[in-house]
Amino acid sequence: MEVFKVHTATDDRIILRDDRQLESLFKQIQDDQNFIVSWIENNQKKTKMFMGDGLLARLKDGRFMIESIKELEENDPDYDVDAEDEEEDEE
Repeated sequence: MEVFKVHTATDDRIILRDDRQLESLFKQIQDDQNFIVSWIENNQKKTKMFMGDGLLARLKDGRFMIESIKELEENDPDYDVDAEDEEEDEE
């Protein structure tokens, strides 16, 4: 059974740490495969198992979401220096 490292997971949403995992997780869901997610929250390691049966239907009708969020390093080609300036202005 595949284990995915995530930012967080609830019964209706999984937020992955890397967009490369998104395709792999979607394939697991399409194949009705069970999978495990793990993450750290408040200095506690949390792990949750998802049963693959029925997740694809929930994903298609919007009751379940998968997404990814990844912090970009300064040397990443998609890194936007101006985005940091905008965040500082908001504070």
